[in-house]
Amino acid sequence: MSRWLWIAVGLAVAVAVAAFVELSIAAGRGGEAAPLYSNRRFDPYGSAALYRVMQQRAERVLSLERPRLTKEHRGVMLQILPLEAKTAFDELGDPIDDPYALPTEMLLDWVARGNTLIQITRRRTAVMRELGVAFASGGSTGLDPEGGWAEKLEQQQLKGAAPDVLNTWTVPAFWRSAEADVGPGNRLVLLEAPRPFAVDGPPGWEPRLWNGREAHGGEIAHGQGRVIFVGSPSPALNHGLPRQDNLAWMLELLGRDTVVFDEWAHGIGHGGTVLETLAYFGLVPLLLQAPVWLLFYRWAFAGRRRLPSGVGDAGAEANRDAIDTLARLYHHAWPAAEKRRRVYDEVVHRFADACRCPPDQLETRLRGRRDHAAERALSLLGEAHALATSERPRCVACGYELTGLHTGSCPECGATIPSRVLRLMKRPELAAASPSDPDAGPSPRRSARGRKPAARETALVRILDASSSLAQEL
Repeated sequence: MSRWLWIAVGLAVAVAVAAFVELSIAAGRGGEAAPLYSNRRFDPYGSAALYRVMQQRAERVLSLERPRLTKEHRGVMLQILPLEAKTAFDELGDPIDDPYALPTEMLLDWVARGNTLIQITRRRTAVMRELGVAFASGGSTGLDPEGGWAEKLEQQQLKGAAPDVLNTWTVPAFWRSAEADVGPGNRLVLLEAPRPFAVDGPPGWEPRLWNGREAHGGEIAHGQGRVIFVGSPSPALNHGLPRQDNLAWMLELLGRDTVVFDEWAHGIGHGGTVLETLAYFGLVPLLLQAPVWLLFYRWAFAGRRRLPSGVGDAGAEANRDAIDTLARLYHHAWPAAEKRRRVYDEVVHRFADACRCPPDQLETRLRGRRDHAAERALSLLGEAHALATSERPRCVACGYELTGLHTGSCPECGATIPSRVLRLMKRPELAAASPSDPDAGPSPRRSARGRKPAARETALVRILDASSSLAQEL
């Protein structure tokens, strides 16, 4: 037993340490250790600045770290998606989504219910393919976006290279709002190494981020909501947010409603693991305390030793003798009526504890159960009650119990109490010693060794034994 206990303690300690390390890593990810474009990244290539600004401005800001959407995720969702270092393609030549991408059908259903999805990325996403939005080929830069320059750029960003030493180009573009061609709704946005979109697209596609004849972003209606695409992540990043109208433009896109930053797309979070569940319900401190309590339990019982063979048996035999002696003393000390009353009270309390109810509600609880054990308990309870009340003095007129009273008339009906009943009221031991009482004890003319157990004494023993087993069954 001791060996298995120590094994359990060791496993608990290992799980506690693993949980502590895992949660510490998840809580401490920041700077260059965090994924690219994450709101936990504070270098130029994270979105921590925009996340903090929206926390002060919007109604509520959420960080999505699970692969599912709930009722609290409503309003606007921002996805700043990097390229994959190694992109896989399906049979049609389209890139396969990474394992941290939210299901496309779930995203589009969420948009159709009146929400807004903003995807800022240089890659073609599954949502673009589903809605029919495509990138334009070539462009004014003369570089093919699929030629590897974007992946090389993001590799340099992951290493923490300064923005001014990267071999990138900046493209100014104007966001033309749907409300007016001029005015505050039109913002000058600076994009680093953007990817242009095709001007001609599916029905509902509106290019809005223009650089001359090239469109680097736009929006498309879907159901009651809309989807906005931008071909470069730089306007939402820490180093690009303060440039020109980037901050004001992002604030206008995100609005003041609930804003959801998709961190699951960056690989941050857990999807239903045991540690995630423990952290969600706040059980990590309890997990850390478990080894301490196990060690304390082991220390508390470390000083106990097993008794030599035969010592425990001798002690049990001595206890049985003591109980038998005490029972004999009670038997000779109590009158017969008192023994029957105490047996009845013991049966009532046994059944009440088994049924988990007060003693005065026991009969109602047993009648409501309607099972075989309850019927037997009711029968046994009635038998014990009949024995307990058989020798109690009662009024001959109304049946009111007169035990303990010292008056000459019934307090219930006022009838005169006969003299024989008065003797039982004032001297209950007379009823116990009456020759008509089978439990009165052995006659002086008969020896105690030759007396047979009376019928009521046998009934009391049977009632106690039956009530013990019935209480366990109940």
